[in-house]
Amino acid sequence: MTRQVRPVQCIGCPIGCAGEVVMEDGVVVETRGYACDTGDAYAAEEVVAPKRMVTTTLVVDNGCIEMLPVVSDKPVPKEAIFDCLRAVRKIVVTAPIEVDAIVVPDVLGFGFNFIAARGCTEKLVTEDDYLAASAAVAALAISDTPEDIAEPDGPVLVDTDNMPWHDPEMPIADRIEMAEGQPLAARIMATFAQSDCGRCGYDCVGYANALVLGTETRLSLCAAGGKETARALAQFADQIVADVDGEPAPPAAPGTSRDAPVETIFKSRHRLNGAASAKTIWHIELAPGESGLDYEVGDSLGIFPKNHPDLVEQVISRLGADGDRVFAGKTLRAVLTDDVALGAAPDKLFELISYLVGGARRIKAQELARGEDSDGDVAHLDVLAALEKFEGATPDAEAFLETLDALAPRLYSISSSPKLDRDHIDLTVDTVRYDIDGRTRHGVASTFLGERVAPGETLRAYVQKPHDFALTEDQDAPMIMVGPGAGIAPFRAFLHERQARHAKGRNWLFFGHRHEATDFLYKTEIERMQATGILSRLSLAWSRDGAKKFYVQDSMRQSGLDLWHWLEDGAYIYVCGDAKRMAKDVERALVEIVAEYGAHSIAESLSFVNGLKATGRFKLDVY
Repeated sequence: MTRQVRPVQCIGCPIGCAGEVVMEDGVVVETRGYACDTGDAYAAEEVVAPKRMVTTTLVVDNGCIEMLPVVSDKPVPKEAIFDCLRAVRKIVVTAPIEVDAIVVPDVLGFGFNFIAARGCTEKLVTEDDYLAASAAVAALAISDTPEDIAEPDGPVLVDTDNMPWHDPEMPIADRIEMAEGQPLAARIMATFAQSDCGRCGYDCVGYANALVLGTETRLSLCAAGGKETARALAQFADQIVADVDGEPAPPAAPGTSRDAPVETIFKSRHRLNGAASAKTIWHIELAPGESGLDYEVGDSLGIFPKNHPDLVEQVISRLGADGDRVFAGKTLRAVLTDDVALGAAPDKLFELISYLVGGARRIKAQELARGEDSDGDVAHLDVLAALEKFEGATPDAEAFLETLDALAPRLYSISSSPKLDRDHIDLTVDTVRYDIDGRTRHGVASTFLGERVAPGETLRAYVQKPHDFALTEDQDAPMIMVGPGAGIAPFRAFLHERQARHAKGRNWLFFGHRHEATDFLYKTEIERMQATGILSRLSLAWSRDGAKKFYVQDSMRQSGLDLWHWLEDGAYIYVCGDAKRMAKDVERALVEIVAEYGAHSIAESLSFVNGLKATGRFKLDVY
């Protein structure tokens, strides 16, 4: 028998949860050390512990009972006790089974109820303590049957993104399964990409609530979720229309929403990395002029791009259409350039094509319209590739346009401070370009800003407020910033802001890229900030310059003791960049540093880091 102890932590809750699982031959036989309300656990190491382990804790007279998951087919109406659970941190139980096995209803929609299994703090070390706490849990019972709980008036909204499925790494099918039985807003939210990227004009919570309240009716705004989210949301269309008589939201102020963009002037661009670099990253300057764009550091700028003209002409040619044909006052060429997305081919396009072909090709088009991928190429099928895949299928241009999604804005972290210079807004743009099947694909916004828009031209833009990435108002607090690549953008703005405010707090930047010689973005400016004392400390990581790849998280570990001292001094930590890999690796490194230099166990370190999040000292802007 192989016995292993694996550290795990719960995510998706306000407090956080940390502990260990004991595994025998790969099966979890014991959990211990949890100290949170509720969450979705994952392994803190590369070795995967249980895929999903949810616990709930109840505090009773300075002690607690640990709640472990048990499968239950018994439905429990959750709406009436949802707010109570979050507000007073108490578990409302139905009928207790027995003292040492108290079933707690699945109030958060995890797909199973909870069972009080044992004490989880040093306060509950004796059997008498445990029995007393168990009795206290039983005393909280509010009914013998779930049906006695009254339903609330009006739609039940989501008021937190601390849901177990609010994780961009979790497959959409798992998120939807976890949300079964939840109110409509929560089930809708589970279909989103969980990135809080803001491209929809909301965060995930706000978009879900707006759909439920009827103030938003568009179901295709989750650009990050793509076709997966669009298909999943389609199942809720009838419920949203039938259940809600919402009033439209009042018009947004100009420049504050994707629905109210303003014109701004493109001033200039210059390349930040060397000509020999494998990457092309631009410093972009825009002039707000009289547009009324008003921003703060930490905000993002939404840009409405234009499709690449070469791609537009190729689509027109494939359709065999006249680019000057007019639709609702605009030519086909103008519509394809300005209004519709030519990226991932939408299901409706394959549905249209299925009516234009027959036999096996018709079946293939129908499969693609359902989201099936028997050829394994759907991830590479943009609109042009979809037309090329079904050679000879030439839909009428008007019908074709009706199948396409609207061209969505792209968000870029603002890399300037209005307190230092209000005459321009700076962006740091990483150009996206890659080849598939002999054709070069161009990132629609990055190549628009980096190559195609000319100085003096106007473009439509708006300011998107961050979900939770504002610079601390404490001018004396130390600040640690981790931003590899273009993730440096908001931290350039933060440093400019602190310079303008004459802030006394120390500033430490962790930056990294591939090669120091070609990829040291803003090198001269950063070195000047070091010399003037604005930047107290700089740690660099070049992933391709050594025999072994070296990343920002490795640089953090290398300076672990000093980083821990900064945390002891009250430092705020900000991370910007890739959500699926970098941000997770940085958080894991932070946990290890807290454990090693703070003399904490892994479980305690996880709780410490989650505490930083809960108190606003650990903030992420990831995508």
